[in-house]
Amino acid sequence: MDLKVVSKKFNHDVSSFAKLLGYSRPALYQIADGTNRVCTPRYYAAMTLLKLESDRMYEEDLKAAEQRQLDREKSIAEMCKNVGAINVVERV
Repeated sequence: MDLKVVSKKFNHDVSSFAKLLGYSRPALYQIADGTNRVCTPRYYAAMTLLKLESDRMYEEDLKAAEQRQLDREKSIAEMCKNVGAINVVERV
């Protein structure tokens, strides 16, 4: 597993990602490469935190996508109004 890729998915670099999870960089690399294969309560808590962070990020992404859709549809409605066309946004 490439920690740079994983940490970037959570908007972190490896150092801040390790800090978020409560691990040192070397310890996190050992976990990532399979050197340390013990699942401790601490590791379970870190993974639970990541899942919560992933869910939070998803909700933010969803809200942003919904806002972009509203903005696009507002533009469509304005374009329809400008030429006196039926508002296809309201029709749908």
